[in-house]
Amino acid sequence: YAFYGYSSLTNATLPGSITSIGSSAFCGCTALSNISIPDRVTSIKASAFSQCSSLTSLAIPDSVTEVGDTAFYNCSSLTNLAIPNSITSMGNQVFGSCASLPSVTIPDGMANMGDVVFAGCTSLTNINIPNSVTNIGNGAFSGCTSLAAITIPGGVTSIGGSAFNNCTGLTTMSLPASVTSIGDHAFQWCTSLTNIVLPASITSIGDGAFTYCTSLPTAVLPAGVTNIGNNLFEYCYELTNVAIPSGVTTIGDFTFHSCQSLPAIMIPAGVIGIGGSAFQYCLRLDSITLPASVTNLDTYWLASCSSMGAITVD
Repeated sequence: YAFYGYSSLTNATLPGSITSIGSSAFCGCTALSNISIPDRVTSIKASAFSQCSSLTSLAIPDSVTEVGDTAFYNCSSLTNLAIPNSITSMGNQVFGSCASLPSVTIPDGMANMGDVVFAGCTSLTNINIPNSVTNIGNGAFSGCTSLAAITIPGGVTSIGGSAFNNCTGLTTMSLPASVTSIGDHAFQWCTSLTNIVLPASITSIGDGAFTYCTSLPTAVLPAGVTNIGNNLFEYCYELTNVAIPSGVTTIGDFTFHSCQSLPAIMIPAGVIGIGGSAFQYCLRLDSITLPASVTNLDTYWLASCSSMGAITVD
């Protein structure tokens, strides 16, 4: 807390003997526009430069290996950032709400990015993720509204909950064959998403993963998925075609609720339960085929489907 809240501090020169910048050291120094981090520093602790809203450029030296939670949170004027390859660990929300940051390169050698690490970086248009990364953390890019495309490297095995939530500029997403799970609400509110490729390696997709993907026309679920979670495609207004794999046994509550363009759907043999309001307000749905395996149809599962003409039990 060395200079915590010094709102009139504009420039800071640190002695070369410093090896660590402590927690909240410059937190709230809203006028700080220039600082040079000595090349003996190995760690930048939690909230060290949080809310330094006048800081425009930052070069982290090669000596740094660790950056703590919210270290640069809400550095809203930061436009230039150099992260060295020496950093192997980043805490949660490190660069959250750095609303002017246009581009980021994640260091080679980093395996896991912290949760909400770039959440709210509304100007971010380009992000380079190295092959060393194995996990995209919860909320990692949530609210990055200018991000139109991103390449997920082949070593990633999981997409965390809300990882790309509210990335309203994201138009396409191709997940590599290494991915096995997608967390809850991972792509919720990706309102411009028109194409997503889900590899056969995926066996688990969380609740609401694609809720409010209002431009998504087609969805093909991987063969290894056995449970379709609650709210998965709720409010996907343009969804006209969805392929449900043969291994699915349950369809959750509100799964296709308000998919107003969906004209027909075939439920595969093996499904035993369909959740409440699963197809409610699918206004163009005029036919549905149910397998004989279905033993439970929950409340309002087909309510307000005003075009429904035929329910076939196969």
